[in-house]
Amino acid sequence: MTTVQQRNIIFISHANPEDNDLAVWLTLQLTNLGYKVWCDEVKFKGGEDFWDQAEEVIRNHAIRVLFIATRNSQSKEGTLKELAVADKTRKALDIPDFIIPLHADATLSHGDFRTEIIRHFSIPFTNDWAEGLRKLLEKLEKENIPKFTYINHSYVN
Repeated sequence: MTTVQQRNIIFISHANPEDNDLAVWLTLQLTNLGYKVWCDEVKFKGGEDFWDQAEEVIRNHAIRVLFIATRNSQSKEGTLKELAVADKTRKALDIPDFIIPLHADATLSHGDFRTEIIRHFSIPFTNDWAEGLRKLLEKLEKENIPKFTYINHSYVN
């Protein structure tokens, strides 16, 4: 496992296809601001087996995992696997805020969050994505998440 200092990718976990719009929007916003982002919806074009790559990125390259918390993401096998790997990685790295829940479903109360994230403060994305992004950026900047001065499409992993 790599050290925290060697990590530079923000991983976006979301229910596919239900939460794709927010995941893609967030990926493009963060990339335009200089962050290196991994999102399956942007990375793959069709037919790829993404699970091995997703697990590799979470375990060895992600500096944060953004979990788009919706009813769908909390019940889909893929996002639950990503959340389990992220939680295990969080414990191994001893980073309390490795997983950042993005509360994106107004019909889902915080009390209904999965056990891996229920104790984490979530950033609201239910009413205004731009306001949610602003709060997320404050968090990323406070945590000194690396940004790159030269931005190009290769930052979208």
